Amino acid sequence: LASSLQAADLQMDAFIQLNTLYDNDQLLSCDFLHFADFAMRAGKYAEAENTLHKCQLLLPESNNQVNALFAKLYFIKRDLEKALPIFRDSVQGMTDSEKSYAMASIYAALAQKTEALQWLKQSLKFGFQYGYVVRFDPVWDKWKQEEDWKNLVEMYASQFLEYQFEETE
Repeated sequence: LASSLQAADLQMDAFIQLNTLYDNDQLLSCDFLHFADFAMRAGKYAEAENTLHKCQLLLPESNNQVNALFAKLYFIKRDLEKALPIFRDSVQGMTDSEKSYAMASIYAALAQKTEALQWLKQSLKFGFQYGYVVRFDPVWDKWKQEEDWKNLVEMYASQFLEYQFEETE
């Protein structure tokens, strides 16, 4: 717990420093991406979005990173209709299990079962190992009792990491 608090303090310190530079128009163009990410983490979504729009103009060579942060922002804000096309474009042809799982989650949250299960299967094929996420993510609640969901999860259950948690008093 102490290390988590220390890490949170460091993140807040970094955000305050970036925010001061931003407010004084002293932020280097390469720091705008960091500022947008930290603004998102601090719940300052409008600032993050405005900064990302500036990044599109200032850093055209970083468009993939900017789009990834836009997708993250919209996902955090639960603006899934905006997040979906950005995520979809960014994961085409990729073999990234976490991004595929994010796509599955978006489709599941939008109640698009066929697409959600296709992306979940792709994620599992690419090695997504976090069984506790799949089993406890509330986006799957509506389908957990259905055979196709059960069969898919069971088919890949052997690759899931199992964590042992020590009880604390």
